[in-house]
Formats: sequence, structure tokens, C-alpha cells
Amino acid sequence: MALIVGVLFAWLLTKWFLDRREARNRKDFETELPDFLLLIASSLRTGLSFAQGLDSAAADGQGQVSRQMRRALRESQMGAPIEQSLMRVSERMESEDLKWTVVALSIQREVGGNLSNVLETAAKTVQSRAELRREIRTLSAEGKLSGWILAAMPVGIFLYMLVANPEYVAFFWTQTIGLVCLGAIVVAFVVGVLWMRKLVKIEV
Repeated sequence: MALIVGVLFAWLLTKWFLDRREARNRKDFETELPDFLLLIASSLRTGLSFAQGLDSAAADGQGQVSRQMRRALRESQMGAPIEQSLMRVSERMESEDLKWTVVALSIQREVGGNLSNVLETAAKTVQSRAELRREIRTLSAEGKLSGWILAAMPVGIFLYMLVANPEYVAFFWTQTIGLVCLGAIVVAFVVGVLWMRKLVKIEV
């Protein structure tokens, strides 16, 4: 039992750490994207092409957007179309904002128009969506806190009983019916946590 719990805890801790780091990288990407698009638009006004403006904006940056764009540029230098490289960036970073920006760029290439204006409009739209997401996170913070409290209560009670009266809870791992009940409790607990997270998660 200790081995199973230890392996499960290590796996969950590792997954939590990696997911948290990926979520932070995606958040940084979305935060930096509007300024990056505006920087490319400024480069286009100076006479640079889109690829040159993208290269110039990504050359010296240290943020997530610059790193991902340098990777996209390396892919395009190896023969991949720049739109496909940028679309792969949007998939890696799970960025709907960049995805729609790439779609707008593709349409502009087909029908023509002022590319710098397209990028400026995309940047303003991304900024508006970011502000809306921040407002939603603020409004849903209370629901998330309530969910975490409800999730922590049964775990806290179980740990307290484990210390205060271990014979009372030993039923769960000393008898077959106890193991079945423990498995059902864990499944119900996980389903409840996922359900509460789904309730307070609002897509923009």
C-alpha cells in the first residue's frame, strides 16, 4: 500500500509541476503576444517584409513568444511555409489568439491589404481578450476557492482520523469491502474535483 501510494504521489507531483510550468509558459506567451505583434507591425512600416520583421522582433527577445518565433523561423528556413510554422506554434502553446492571427495573415496574403493594419487589429483584439480573461478569473476566484476547500475537507478529515483513531479507518485497507469502498471514494473524489474545475472554467 505504501509503495502504491508513494508511486502515485510521485507521479501526481511530477505531473502537477510540469502542468504548472506549461501553464505559466502559455500565460507568459499570451501576455507577450500583443506587444510582439505591434512590434512586427512597426517593422513593416519601416519597409521590412513580414519574415524580416518577424526575425527582427524575435532576434533579441528572451520571452516565450520570442523563443517560439525563433523556432518557427528555423522551421521556415528549412523549407516549411511560415504560416504552417506559426500554426504549429499556436498548437504547442494552445493559443487561440495566435491561431486566429495566422488565419488573418493567410487571408491577407490571398486578398491583399495592409498587413501592418491587420497585425495592429489582431494585437488590439488579443489585448481585449486578455482583459476579459483577467476579469473572468477575478469573478471565478471565489468559486475556485470554494472548490479547493470542498476537495480538501474529506482529505483533512481522513488524515485527522488516521492520527486520532487509526483503528477506525484501518477498515479501508484491512478488509476487502474496505478496499472496494476506498477505491469508490477515490474515483468519486477525482470525478468531483474535475467536475468542480469544469464548472468554474470559462472559455473566452
